[in-house]
Amino acid sequence: MLLLAFLISINGALTKKLLTIFPQWEVIFFNALTCLIVSSILILIKGANNFKVKNISKHFLRVFSMAFAFIIYVFSIQEFYIVEVMAIYNFAPVLSTILAIIFLRERFNNLRFIAILLGFVGVLIVIKPGENLFTLMSFVPFLGAFFVAIAYVTTRSIMKYDNVYATVFYYSLGLLILSLFFFPKNFLLPSLNFLALLSLAGFLSLASHYLFALSVKFAEVSSVAPLEYTAFIWTGLFGYFLFYEVPNLTTILGGSIIIISGIYLIKVEKNLI
Repeated sequence: MLLLAFLISINGALTKKLLTIFPQWEVIFFNALTCLIVSSILILIKGANNFKVKNISKHFLRVFSMAFAFIIYVFSIQEFYIVEVMAIYNFAPVLSTILAIIFLRERFNNLRFIAILLGFVGVLIVIKPGENLFTLMSFVPFLGAFFVAIAYVTTRSIMKYDNVYATVFYYSLGLLILSLFFFPKNFLLPSLNFLALLSLAGFLSLASHYLFALSVKFAEVSSVAPLEYTAFIWTGLFGYFLFYEVPNLTTILGGSIIIISGIYLIKVEKNLI
């Protein structure tokens, strides 16, 4: 999950850079196309039977919740600082915990609740609720966080009987279909260098999606949730070096609390085993 947080942060920074040159839907299109090509190759290597899934309705819900979460993320980082968007998306683990308890009947106790709450407090300290963040427009990334929460829970359910290659492939296919519906009229033909960067962003998305599926397969949703908060730290660093966003003391304090919540959760899990 820590590696996943790092990859998400790199991909977010790269995507924001690409959005200064290319239209949103073009970035999304190349992201989906790269993911689809690579995931198809992986399935063919592992065996064509990996295309099969057992619960089509759950896959449909997961594919489009994950796709909409990514689309909203892309549009949001043009309206807000990337670290603010990441902050709002960190509400997703809290929402997913509630959904997991209700629909997956996962175990939950006060110690895990404290870990998630501690990470949430760190998020609030970093974002410093104010007029820049809490506007009507901020509802859009909140909607994205809700879709991520659905993706957490549906992925957890699907991974009990389906393989990770199929989950990544059908997500890529769904995202590509959506991007074709909104294919930009102001499409810019990328040079080879920019095509490589667009493809790299897609490959990072693929790797992140693969790790995401594995993380929720081998640990309870409520357990892995706080570790994703560490993406905040990496996002802050990339924001500083790439977008000249200088973190202040409250950002450092909040980031430290987020890391503490992850370490605390690991110790809680060891005591429960």
